[in-house]
Amino acid sequence: MSARVNTTELKKLTADLEASPREARKLSSIIIRKTAFDIERLGKRYAPFDTGNLRNSIGVSMSSGTLAAEIGPTAHYGAHQEYGTVNGVPGKHYMGRAVDQMEPRMLTAFEQMVERLSATGKGGKQ
Repeated sequence: MSARVNTTELKKLTADLEASPREARKLSSIIIRKTAFDIERLGKRYAPFDTGNLRNSIGVSMSSGTLAAEIGPTAHYGAHQEYGTVNGVPGKHYMGRAVDQMEPRMLTAFEQMVERLSATGKGGKQ
């Protein structure tokens, strides 16, 4: 289970970065990795606690060679805790809160990366 966010711009950015020179891919990978682990940490902090199973099940999965990360719980009830149930139990939005908190920081890091690469001339296509 992962938090649902509008990823249209992120998918475009990912496609652009995957076609980027080595330095941009390296820096992008660092930003994505750091952001993913920060979201994991915050998701664990915000997750409701009973036995600790939900918190312990939150993790990060990153595929080698791609600029993407998947963050979320493996506990079977993780989605119910995040979004709520049809029986009227409200969602806790623990992963959504974590994503919302980290998104501006990630975007700022990407903006700084673009400025850095532009200033050094390493941001063009190869």
